[in-house]
Amino acid sequence: MLTYRSKFFGGGTSGGSGPITVTGPIQATTIRAVAPATVTITNATNATPIVVTAVAHGLVTGDNISISGITGNTNANGYFKITRLTADTFSLQNYSTGADVAGNGAYGGVPVAVTGIVQAQRVLVGDGTANQPSVAFGSTVSAGIYLGAANSLSIGTSSIERLRVLGGGAVANVWLPQDIASLQMGAGQDVHISRAAAATLQLGAANAAAPVGQRLRSQGAATGTDIAGADLNISPGPMTGTGANYAAGRYGALRLGTYVAGTTGTTTSTTTTDRIVIAGRPIVLTAGSATNIVHIDIPALAGASWDITYSVVVTDSAAPVQMKVLGGRYYGSAYRLAAGNAVPNAVVETGDNEVHSVGNAASDVMTFTGDATGVMVAHNITVGTGLTAPNTVVGTYTITIGGTGAVTATPQ
Repeated sequence: MLTYRSKFFGGGTSGGSGPITVTGPIQATTIRAVAPATVTITNATNATPIVVTAVAHGLVTGDNISISGITGNTNANGYFKITRLTADTFSLQNYSTGADVAGNGAYGGVPVAVTGIVQAQRVLVGDGTANQPSVAFGSTVSAGIYLGAANSLSIGTSSIERLRVLGGGAVANVWLPQDIASLQMGAGQDVHISRAAAATLQLGAANAAAPVGQRLRSQGAATGTDIAGADLNISPGPMTGTGANYAAGRYGALRLGTYVAGTTGTTTSTTTTDRIVIAGRPIVLTAGSATNIVHIDIPALAGASWDITYSVVVTDSAAPVQMKVLGGRYYGSAYRLAAGNAVPNAVVETGDNEVHSVGNAASDVMTFTGDATGVMVAHNITVGTGLTAPNTVVGTYTITIGGTGAVTATPQ
């Protein structure tokens, strides 16, 4: 005998083991459900309705059952309502419409059947908390689902929020609120995506004594003859307009760097140095004047060498437009002592090349000037003859850096 009380529709009782049907909402502080039971199925007829044999099944008409693993008569797999025929048999009906389910083959396989399932069109529960989830589990009441914030669904374990689906508006986000959280993939949990530090995405699990190498790749070809794999595209964030509004950490550059080695010991390094920097936006140069393009930041008691590959495009205001294009590579080195300015070498250029549609060749000179924090690099373009003023001079640059210490390239 089970006694129940509905907040809106009064109370009542139900005898026996059959299901309870309540047409109004039920309010309760805690509802405990027993673990689902299983029955052993030995046959399922190829008839309409399918009649299932399960000795001493203990079910009553209207109970729900989930069946899987049957071969041949596969229509007997699924979620059904049942009609009790005898203590050892029952028939299968569609759980929603109540229509008899028809067989479609000879019975076989090793079925698994689960009973004790409750069906409802809608279940309303309290908002819950991480300590007391709205929906929890009998063996682990501190793990479950609750409302973490307005229009947001949270999942917690050990009374700690682990995942939140943020709703509201047109954009839905999934948030892992713990700083040490990671996404793990693979049966062996060998692929990790984790948060190493603020605004830092790490491939691999948390730092360890024996770190595991990681690989990032694009989609490959699986079938067909001589099909190439997909491109892997890595780029900085897009700019607006000319992208000339620089700020620290927002130069629109693509950077490849390494960590700076420390002294012998067990301390994990946290300082990086640039190795390759591809300037994010073309720099507008002033023809006939040295225009600062990049500053090589060198810490005290450190040295650096670099090469700068450049391409400069000069256009004029004629109709039709005339052009000159020149490119090449400059090499530089510098040291910086404990006090005083950095000291660069004399400028060296190799691979100089130029092409023009009118007049004579354009030319260039790059200068290295030491200062208190490193070396300023400037570029001076002589456009030559034949172009109609005013001219537009635009340069793009790629810097490769070697050396000791945290050397960085700051676009100007």
